[in-house]
Amino acid sequence: MSKNLLTISDLAEKFKFSVGHIKQQIIKLEGFPDPIRFSHRGDPRWIEADIDTFIENQRNNSY
Repeated sequence: MSKNLLTISDLAEKFKFSVGHIKQQIIKLEGFPDPIRFSHRGDPRWIEADIDTFIENQRNNSY
């Protein structure tokens, strides 16, 4: 299980979408993992294993 932390740019690369699309559409999907922040004004980060689980669940629910 990966404990890597992903930035919004990392998510865009992983999903093969633009950063804007990730911000406007993907992270608003029901069930998308909540980000973690290390400070009040810090950029959000997502746990890669949580993102992978979300993707797998989406894949399983689309069949």
